[in-house]
Amino acid sequence: NRLEFQQLFSEALKRQQGNIHFTAPILTKGGTERFISWHSSIRQNIEEGKVGLVMIGIDETENLVADQQLKMFTARWEKIFIAIQDPALVVSSDNRILEANPATCAAAKKVRSQVIGRKVCDILHGDHCGEGLCPLEQFIGYQKTQITETELRGLHGTYMLTVSPLLEENGEIN
Repeated sequence: NRLEFQQLFSEALKRQQGNIHFTAPILTKGGTERFISWHSSIRQNIEEGKVGLVMIGIDETENLVADQQLKMFTARWEKIFIAIQDPALVVSSDNRILEANPATCAAAKKVRSQVIGRKVCDILHGDHCGEGLCPLEQFIGYQKTQITETELRGLHGTYMLTVSPLLEENGEIN
């Protein structure tokens, strides 16, 4: 891609642009491809016919690989979450729904936009939660796995309900 990057520099010089940033692959002596993020500063004095260029290259190969792996794992998780045939939710510590699978939306007879961001009690109990804290919200507050069979009017049926906290790598609850 040498011609492409030479053209990039030529255009920058014509526009008298002071900085250029781009990522380009390079081939090492060992034959492996590395991706380098280049940051350059151009200093020119056209009247004297001088151009100065300072470039710093940062090897971004591992970051790009990590980004690709993260995208792959995220896509895999999303496929699994969507494929679950029973209602499944991800709920924040303040009892708001962060994520809902299609089975949840179908059972609630709502579209996704009517579920995400709502209080979990509003969806699972169909806005009939009453004044106090519902048992589900109490389970979320326990911050440990709870399993119970319960009627969820908002989902039009009785379900085996499992509530589990998401633990961070350091053991803290998310």
